[in-house]
Amino acid sequence: MIRAQGEVKIYVMEQDDFVLDDVLFQFNEGARAVYTGLNYTFDLFHKPGWLGLQLPALANWFSAYMIELSFPNGSESHHIFTIERNTSVPVEDNGWFWYPVKPIRASVLPRIAS
Repeated sequence: MIRAQGEVKIYVMEQDDFVLDDVLFQFNEGARAVYTGLNYTFDLFHKPGWLGLQLPALANWFSAYMIELSFPNGSESHHIFTIERNTSVPVEDNGWFWYPVKPIRASVLPRIAS
């Protein structure tokens, strides 16, 4: 679980994207699960995790399809998530917006020798 504060860009269908600074967020990575195929083969896959954002009320928050997250985290500071609606849908709960997400990119910053 990661809990921090950073800049969030929320991509929403048919609307200008939201860009917000100093947003408190929490990310819980999805668990790995075994999937049984039709021909009795087995494969591991990641279930969607949950990204919670503590935000004021946003119009069309439910229509978001991608979230970009930047926060000071040493070597990993920029993440992009796609919102998965196959088994779960976004939920609003007491000032938190929870999105079922899968990470699609994380960039690693090079370390600077001192």
